Amino acid sequence: MVRSFVETSLQRRGYSVLVCRNPNRAESVFRKAGMKVHPLIISLALPGGRSGHQLATELVKLRPALRVLYTSGF
Repeated sequence: MVRSFVETSLQRRGYSVLVCRNPNRAESVFRKAGMKVHPLIISLALPGGRSGHQLATELVKLRPALRVLYTSGF
């Protein structure tokens, strides 16, 4: 529900939104989209064994200036 709300809210305000449902897909999309991703909005709890913090740390290593906003549905 949180993901859907954030996606809809940002799109209504004219932002392009890339939505990924698991960390592996998110990393793949980030590598392809590169500089188009800003900021990264990520949940702390993710499926697939990696936390949002772990994934964000990996992505910031690829692009140190990346801004990260952590969210949680809990």
